[in-house]
Amino acid sequence: MVIWEQENKSVALLYPSEECLLSKGAYLIALKDVPEGRPFWIVSEDVIPADFTFSDAWEVPEEWGDPDGYGSQYNTFEELENAEN
Repeated sequence: MVIWEQENKSVALLYPSEECLLSKGAYLIALKDVPEGRPFWIVSEDVIPADFTFSDAWEVPEEWGDPDGYGSQYNTFEELENAEN
């Protein structure tokens, strides 16, 4: 799962499909789908509260430390792959 803080400070969650995770990996999915320049963290689903009642108040915990990456300017896997070459 990928999590990031949006510009309005609300937390966004991305649940990639198992098929996509196996073929592309969470990091490339995050690079493609997280808005450009936004820091993201790749976490296991068990760190996300099961109760979404107060999800508007969620924050990225400081103990997660530095982000795993930042959203890229690319919107497709093809663009990401071409940028790496």
